[in-house]
Amino acid sequence: MDKNLRSFAFLAGAFCAALSGAGCTTHQCDAQAISLGADAGGTGFWTSYCEDTPTNCQIIWSSSDTMNSGWTDFPGDATLTFTFPPLPALPPGLTPDFANIQWNVSVAAGAPIPDASSFNVTPAAGQLAEFTSWSSSSISVLNASCQQYQLLLTVMVPVLAQDGGLPGDVAVEGDGGAQDALADSTTIE
Repeated sequence: MDKNLRSFAFLAGAFCAALSGAGCTTHQCDAQAISLGADAGGTGFWTSYCEDTPTNCQIIWSSSDTMNSGWTDFPGDATLTFTFPPLPALPPGLTPDFANIQWNVSVAAGAPIPDASSFNVTPAAGQLAEFTSWSSSSISVLNASCQQYQLLLTVMVPVLAQDGGLPGDVAVEGDGGAQDALADSTTIE
């Protein structure tokens, strides 16, 4: 290989290396953690669906009170931690089951237009909906892309009877199976 070809190959390699490292040094998308509602007693709001349906009870938390306004800024490479407000009152004997939550995450490229009849929104998936933690007091979601979005987050929490069963379940007393049948039998000699 002649000297000119080696010099060209070296320069081409150096140029490619410089381009591949440019995204890591621009600071256009630095990681950040943003806490929402921790100082204010919580953010968003709870809705309870337990009063009229004792056998299918759940509470739902939403980060915004409406579909078309008040969405949360969701910067690129940011983890948002939403602190929940106090839980709503539940009927006696019921407790939320935070081990089995479900969620719905929607993102929009721009802010929703208040009272608009439509705008573009999509369910978030993959790198736009990485949940890093959740508990009975908060939930954290990561935007692992470098794109800025608007976020609407909904968390559905099932509600169970304190004995671990579904609300409205009725235990059948005296159903001990064969042992109860033997105890209730009489022997004639």
